[in-house]
Amino acid sequence: ALIGIGNVYDSLKDYRASVGRLRVAAAAHPDSAVVWNNLASAEWAAGDKRSARASAKKALDLAAPLEKSAYHESLRDILVEQP
Repeated sequence: ALIGIGNVYDSLKDYRASVGRLRVAAAAHPDSAVVWNNLASAEWAAGDKRSARASAKKALDLAAPLEKSAYHESLRDILVEQP
């Protein structure tokens, strides 16, 4: 439910609220690549580039082998931009 609420805030462009909910979701589900992927995107949109890169790397680390390329593609802008 926390991921869904975070995604709703994201769709409303309330990125700070989205980040808050997704951080709670990440604490509750630390092994979920989906949570870390969504958190990275929300942090990026909220302007927290450093946290977004760390969350993106965590998502890639947790992604199943067949999912890695999809995650890498969705997180490409976050991972390649320099601080």
